[in-house]
Amino acid sequence: MLCLFVMAGCSSFVHAQTINSISPVDFGSVDFAATYNARIQLGTDGNVQISGFGMTSNGGETAGHVRITLPDTGIVEVKCVTSALLTDPSATSLTIENIEIAVTTGVAFGSGISCQGIGGGDAVTTTIDMDALPDPDIFIGGEIVISTPITLPTDHVYNTTGSGTPITLSVVVQ
Repeated sequence: MLCLFVMAGCSSFVHAQTINSISPVDFGSVDFAATYNARIQLGTDGNVQISGFGMTSNGGETAGHVRITLPDTGIVEVKCVTSALLTDPSATSLTIENIEIAVTTGVAFGSGISCQGIGGGDAVTTTIDMDALPDPDIFIGGEIVISTPITLPTDHVYNTTGSGTPITLSVVVQ
């Protein structure tokens, strides 16, 4: 199993599989007006779209990116959580929803493969044939909906450390 923290990554070696974290999910810098109601959508291609009003992207966004380098052969099943939680030093939280992935090449938000959860009864998000696609890249994106007033921290940084919940991928060799 691999855990990928928003704005902080990790890699794991489990049962003859190797997953390398290349870049963490980062929604970049966003300015808020006095009133706002918007969706910040990060595509698996690393591009942010903001719909609604009262928010402007200042850039700096990056899609999450991991690479599976082992096994060299066979099928792997990928599952991923449907949501994650970002927090800040003042205990304000933002939920990342509609998490999606893309294999090989990132795509605009809404065009990726929707995550279904990582539990035993949850559907597999995608399968990858390691014989046909050696060392596949998986790109990760999602959406933050901000429709109620929030208190901004002095450092304006939200992440999954502390009381946050990371984006988690499960990669199982079949």
